[in-house]
Amino acid sequence: LGCTVGQGITGMSTLALGSVVTLAAIIFGSAMTIKVKLYMAEKQSFFGALRSSLADMKLFPSADTAD
Repeated sequence: LGCTVGQGITGMSTLALGSVVTLAAIIFGSAMTIKVKLYMAEKQSFFGALRSSLADMKLFPSADTAD
């Protein structure tokens, strides 16, 4: 019954699967938030910023790549 960051970090000492998943989700969510905010500061729409952020992380095809 604590915060999710505490569960993720302290559970890693026992290599609990839930803690590994929680910590990975916290890190991924933080990285996505920073990238979306960066692109939104460049006056993109939310979904444009999300698409650009996912493309930066190689999780979505980039609009400027030719197939």
